[in-house]
Amino acid sequence: MKPMQKTLAVVVLALFAGAAMAQSQSNVTVQEVNQQQTGTDNTQELDLGNASTGGRSNVQLGTVNQTQGGKGNEQQLRIGNAESGGTSNVRIGETTQTQDSKDSYQKLTVGNASAGGESHVNLDKLQQTQTGGQNSVQYLELGNAAGGTSNERQGRESDADG
Repeated sequence: MKPMQKTLAVVVLALFAGAAMAQSQSNVTVQEVNQQQTGTDNTQELDLGNASTGGRSNVQLGTVNQTQGGKGNEQQLRIGNAESGGTSNVRIGETTQTQDSKDSYQKLTVGNASAGGESHVNLDKLQQTQTGGQNSVQYLELGNAAGGTSNERQGRESDADG
């Protein structure tokens, strides 16, 4: 093979590889997701239906529960977020995030889009609860767009801090 043919072959292969990466797709259907943790100084994270770098995510979820108890803990739940040209399509029945912990951090992000991402979330019920005393931080980010597109529909939302 001549040097020009080798270069052309490498460029063509690179283009096909790039197209395959950009077309990565995830299709998930789950009736119930439960994540629970107790203890001290722990980290708990749950990511569902997030998309980035041109990827596509299609997720159908029944119920999602994330629960954490103890002291000095951190928990994060991220659902249907899209960035860098990714597209996320998520349908959720009910989502609950609960933390009963002192000196803890809790964050729930649903349907946020940035850097050209596109997020479509259909959510029936969302509840975030934090109890346990002092020095705890709680965040809820829902349907925010920064350089992207977010379409979010929700039934009921509840945010409690005790």
